[in-house]
Amino acid sequence: DTDAIDLDIVKVSDVLTFEGETLSFACKSELVQSFYFASDKACMCIGVKRQGEEEIEFLCSAMDKQETIVLSKNDELILATYA
Repeated sequence: DTDAIDLDIVKVSDVLTFEGETLSFACKSELVQSFYFASDKACMCIGVKRQGEEEIEFLCSAMDKQETIVLSKNDELILATYA
């Protein structure tokens, strides 16, 4: 099936390079687009699960609202990969 999508949950520090303790994005769409293009359009970040929290923050609403998205090394990303 060529239309399959795989979902993965990965630790932020396993897929992004940190120069400090956190990474910041100006809005959800900046995070999603940065990840999409960095993965050569193979993978899309659709959510963030913060360390110690139960809820997943999905990135599909109010994507261009100016709100700083801060990721720490132990947060997790929910990734959709086109198989």
